[in-house]
Amino acid sequence: MVEAAHIRTRVVLAIRFARQSMTSNWRRIALAVIGIAIGIGAITSMLVIGYSATAQATRMLDRLGGDVVTLTALSQAPQGPDTSGGMAARFGSGLPDALTGAQPARLTDGGAAVLALLRSMPDVKAVARVWPLMPCRTSNTGLGDTQVFAADAGLPQVISTGMSDGRFFLPGSEDRPWVVAGASAYEELRRKRPGLRPGSSMELCGRLVYLLGVLTPYPGDEVLTTLKVNRSIFVSESSVAALGGSLEQPQILARVPLDGVNMPQSLARRLDAALGANSGLSFQAVGAVQINDMRQQQVSLYLNFLTALGVVALAVGSLGITNVMLVSVSERRSEIGLRMALGAAPADIALQFIAESVFVCLCGALLGVVLGMLGAIAALLLAGIEFALSPSMPLACGALAVVSGVLAGAHPAMRAARMNPVATLQA
Repeated sequence: MVEAAHIRTRVVLAIRFARQSMTSNWRRIALAVIGIAIGIGAITSMLVIGYSATAQATRMLDRLGGDVVTLTALSQAPQGPDTSGGMAARFGSGLPDALTGAQPARLTDGGAAVLALLRSMPDVKAVARVWPLMPCRTSNTGLGDTQVFAADAGLPQVISTGMSDGRFFLPGSEDRPWVVAGASAYEELRRKRPGLRPGSSMELCGRLVYLLGVLTPYPGDEVLTTLKVNRSIFVSESSVAALGGSLEQPQILARVPLDGVNMPQSLARRLDAALGANSGLSFQAVGAVQINDMRQQQVSLYLNFLTALGVVALAVGSLGITNVMLVSVSERRSEIGLRMALGAAPADIALQFIAESVFVCLCGALLGVVLGMLGAIAALLLAGIEFALSPSMPLACGALAVVSGVLAGAHPAMRAARMNPVATLQA
């Protein structure tokens, strides 16, 4: 107990001396605090942005209710000389179409046989087809980047979305050329026709069509390769011919469980095996989870680089503190000698300067965390990402500040502790 009380007294004295020194040299200390704040602020903002982006991606996949896999039918290239420089033999169907020689295939039945095969697979929860309407894409719709697709009745179930107004297409033929608008496309239509609502007529691709319904805002546009649901207008399957389109080149969407890591490639292989080599078809598959993982890897690469720059800034700030402490040791030689003459041990002198260095780093960390959070919030608002904070992030920044303070103050503290009290008092 006596030893513990003695240690506590020595620590309290070291902290008091450190605080007095910081108060008397506040201008110099303020510059050191700013240096640490820049480094900690950069690290904090990058950590918050990365955590928020990851959290939003996780929430998005959870709302999708499964992985949405896009399957594209390709015509198998005839066997001949390998024009890919040997890469086709090495990577197989993972190569781009231009290297493998595969071309988009035409399905005379509109993909009905493929849908039947997919529905027979137990891990496929729902399937649907969409067809890009090339005549509408090449014409001037007057709706900015809005795309036009034909879709069958199973699309809402595959992408796990609902209707904010009206209804979606029913299986079979419709009595009119109906269309369904995505949320953003509907807002664009409403700006041109304020009174537009389900049941109203409108012009699309030079033809008169009728608005059947409006989809709810869809969270998964960023991870779908085929279409952007919010900015698309969907035409009923039975109305494609009237708009000059074709049903021979569908994009097939399948919803599968999220826990299937290699599910897209597995679906493509099983389809190829079921159709047989004589079909002349092969399938490429890309899943929403794959697209999301690639995007997260790119984001992580950029954030890691920027975080490294923050660490460099923190190291420069720590060197500034070391310099400030060395100057402080030189200016306070008489004080150090007097304390040693009055009985202060070298460890007490070292503890005083380390405590001062740690205090400076903690002040800088507090300021840096606040500035970093504000910067991260501003960046997330511009990017449209919801703010999310890891509970361990402030603690990690505090621990980093303490470590930086100890390392920055170690050399000045050892230099002060090794001073000869007689020589310092005589100087």
